[in-house]
Formats: sequence, structure tokens, C-alpha cells
Amino acid sequence: MTQFTRNRSAGLLAMAGPASSTIEETPVPESSVNCARVSVTSEPVNVSLLRRLGDAALACWGLSHLQDAVQLLVSEMATNAIRHGGGNKLLFSLFYEKGEVRIEVDDRAPARLRVRHPRPDEESGRGLLLVDALSDRWGRRGTSTWCVLAATSKEHTG
Repeated sequence: MTQFTRNRSAGLLAMAGPASSTIEETPVPESSVNCARVSVTSEPVNVSLLRRLGDAALACWGLSHLQDAVQLLVSEMATNAIRHGGGNKLLFSLFYEKGEVRIEVDDRAPARLRVRHPRPDEESGRGLLLVDALSDRWGRRGTSTWCVLAATSKEHTG
């Protein structure tokens, strides 16, 4: 298990909990001020690992007030990638730079995203509605779905 982070983020995966054999090394872009990045297999069990990694990164960056919103965003984006993505791996990235937290999930599938409006009795289909409601902006670039939260916004603190 290897993590690549910058500044105060050392040891995030150790803080995130038990090691998983599905984690691979992934380089961090040099321009990132604070970054946590990991590649995992596209299995539902890894969604909780990604949430814990997000929690650990936010704690290191002094942004624990965003924990609830980031946990939900990570869960929805990773689950969507696992269900609808085209590969057997996900690349998860969490950045903190210039007062913003950016979450990216690359599922290696160049599909267009579609926000659904499910009926009240449908059990699924609300993920992107939640991403839209909780994030300041979001979208799709190539094979990555991303969203951004203002780190100073009290709107996302619950």
C-alpha cells in the first residue's frame, strides 16, 4: 500500500484504516499543494476506504468541517463509477488548493453523465442530484467526474 501526498498529508492511508491489497502507487501532479491520490479496484468494498482517506486528508488540512459533505460526495461519485464505469480500477484524487477542495474519480469510461430524476419509490438514481446539490460546481472531463467545494463555505458544514 502506497500513498503519495504533499505537505501535511503524509500517512493518510495509514490513518484511513486497514490496508487493502487493491491499492496501487499513483504519482501526484507537481502543481498540487495538497493532494491524496490512490488507485483501487472497482469494488464496492473500496468506497469506505476512499471515504476514510478523504476524512484523513481533511483532518490533516484542517478542514474537518467539510467531512460530512465530502463523505457523501465521495460515496456517490465512487459508487457511480463502480456501477457505470468501464474499467476494473478507479483513480481517486482529493486536492486542496486555493481555498477549494476538489474530488475526482476517474473510472476510465468516456461516458456522458446524466442527472436522473427518479420517482420517490425508486431505490437508486439520486447520486448526481446529490453531487449537484452539495458541490459548488461539478462536471466530467475525459473519463473523470469531478466536483469542487469552497473550503471556507459554511453552507457545506451541515
